[in-house]
Amino acid sequence: MSNKTHFHMIMTDNGQECVHHEKIAKDLDVEIYFTQPCSS
Repeated sequence: MSNKTHFHMIMTDNGQECVHHEKIAKDLDVEIYFTQPCSS
């Protein structure tokens, strides 16, 4: 089952927790978007 049935994208800031974002996106078959600092 594809993860796209559970979620379509991941939004994150530029923190260290998502340093391997390309591998995460490929492994989970999702798109990852980064927010602008102080954009909320």
